[in-house]
Amino acid sequence: MATQNKLFKINTSQVLRCIWLNKGISRIQIAKVLQMDKSTVTKIVSNLLSVGIIKTMKEEDIKIKGGRKPVPLCINSDYGSVLGIEIQTDSYNAVIINLDGSILFDSSRDVDFGESTVEQVFWNILEELLPEAEKHDVLGIVLGLSGIINSNEGIIRKSNPLNIYKDYHFTKAVQDKLDVPIFIENDANCCCWGELTTNRLNRPQNMLYMLGEFREVETHHTYYSGIGFGFGIVLNGEVYSGPEYSAGEFKSIFSDTAAISQFSLDDEVIKGIQEKPEDLAVLFRELTRNIALVMNFFNLNHVVLGGEIEKYKDMIELMLSQEIQRNWLHPDQMTYSVRNSNLGEKAVAFGAACLFIQNLFGVPEMNQNNNSSFLKGIELLESIKDLDTEEQDEADFSYTPI
Repeated sequence: MATQNKLFKINTSQVLRCIWLNKGISRIQIAKVLQMDKSTVTKIVSNLLSVGIIKTMKEEDIKIKGGRKPVPLCINSDYGSVLGIEIQTDSYNAVIINLDGSILFDSSRDVDFGESTVEQVFWNILEELLPEAEKHDVLGIVLGLSGIINSNEGIIRKSNPLNIYKDYHFTKAVQDKLDVPIFIENDANCCCWGELTTNRLNRPQNMLYMLGEFREVETHHTYYSGIGFGFGIVLNGEVYSGPEYSAGEFKSIFSDTAAISQFSLDDEVIKGIQEKPEDLAVLFRELTRNIALVMNFFNLNHVVLGGEIEKYKDMIELMLSQEIQRNWLHPDQMTYSVRNSNLGEKAVAFGAACLFIQNLFGVPEMNQNNNSSFLKGIELLESIKDLDTEEQDEADFSYTPI
């Protein structure tokens, strides 16, 4: 059974999330939305205002005329920032965003892994980014990585590009040396978090995110330069990782099991395919034939393209429409949309930072899994800041799931 203090944290997190989702909402409106006692909302809002995570909006932003004007509330976007980093085999991309999702800083640099581990490369990158991180008061760090990532426990389970083939407890290895929390997530899933965060008022319910990037990869000590695809899946408004965290891992149904690449084309053809327009078109045809089956099967009605494949949107969209119709059983056409993320090479790093924001404005579970590294809401904030949490009377507590 949840303790009084736990219920307080849940209620506080619900109010914080409600303000994040509804910029300009008043205390009275919060009480109605959450079906929470007005006095409880008033105490929680006062506490959040004193902490500084929320603020009242300026008078000119209040558009209600006549009568007593309610005091609108919003997130204080300058309270702190988040650092998102994508580590690839030959480069990294990083962004720092504020709590409103605006990019304050971005950087892209080459990386020479050599014999270094991901952990060693991470520390080298962080050393470069430290002046900007301190300048913008970073509250947390999230890494987006290619492979099967157990994001709840901070484990890289498997990553062919990064030459990791058994559980690597990354978060456990680095957290004690950091002053802020760190999380890791699959790169394509990061992109999904970015979409859910930037579209939080109209959250996509069923979406496929196609992340495609041209990469220099050495897998099992075999080097090739080609293209890699990762997929993020949103079902019922939530990122779906699967019980083994491998949802979205892709290899074409037409591919030879012995091939290094994800497609049926010979590995030699895949090498440098960015410079081979005719072969690239063949690859996209195979890609869309695979994806059409998934979209029809799960009735996914939103497709977002991210990474370097954004510049091929017109070609991919045309082929996808043809393959969806070819795979569709009925005379009418399936309704769906295809668009670019418009973040290009920043898509993963931005989405990684958005994962932290999703957790900061999330709600703790009644019974948190002790193995999970994902604190949420006020509990996450308490792990970063030394907060003066006011004790509440038992009568002030209620729990209303949202």
